[in-house]
Formats: sequence, C-alpha cells, structure tokens
Amino acid sequence: MGVLTHAMVQTMTLLNTSTDGYGDQVGETGTDYPCKFREITELDQINNREMVTTTDAMLWVEADTPVVKGSIVKIEDEKYRVDRLTKARRIESADVLFIKCLLEKYHGDPNS
Repeated sequence: MGVLTHAMVQTMTLLNTSTDGYGDQVGETGTDYPCKFREITELDQINNREMVTTTDAMLWVEADTPVVKGSIVKIEDEKYRVDRLTKARRIESADVLFIKCLLEKYHGDPNS
C-alpha cells in the first residue's frame, strides 16, 4: 500500500491516445486508476515573491500508474494534459512513493 493510498478516493481515466494526420492527439478508450485530484493553481516562490504558474489542477497517483509527461487524463468529464510530474521519494531511497502531476486543461481532442 502506498503512502497516499488512503487519500486516493477519486478515479481518473488515463486515455490511450494516438496521433492523427495533423499531429493532434486523439483520445480513444482508457484505463481507470485511483487518484487524488484538485483544481488548484500551483504557486512558485522565487526570491521571496510568489508567481502563479499555468497549472490548472493537480493530480496524485500511485507509483505504478503509467502516467508520463504529455499523457491525457479525464476526470469528471474534463480532460487534462500532464504538463509536469514529480516522482516522490524518501531521502536516500530510489523507491517511488507516489507521483504528483501538474495538469493543464486539454481542448485539442476532437473526440471530446
């Protein structure tokens, strides 16, 4: 059991995508995974200032979830692209405890 398993009470669908003749990602079917999802903007601190990033939402998933940068996920009828991900590890350990994803709303899928 992962360190955040108890908090992952929502479900996200990791869409299987392919690239069409125009270079756009086309969402097809997908696989459901447990997650923790929040529509929240990330704040970056730079030299004692806060700067709002373009993040629309955050997502936490189990370490074995096959999500990568650029993946398209569907949560509550809304689609997002994974913009950045962080694999959480303990100090001096290579074991991934969970994955945190920063998401941007995705509007490019013609199958939405």
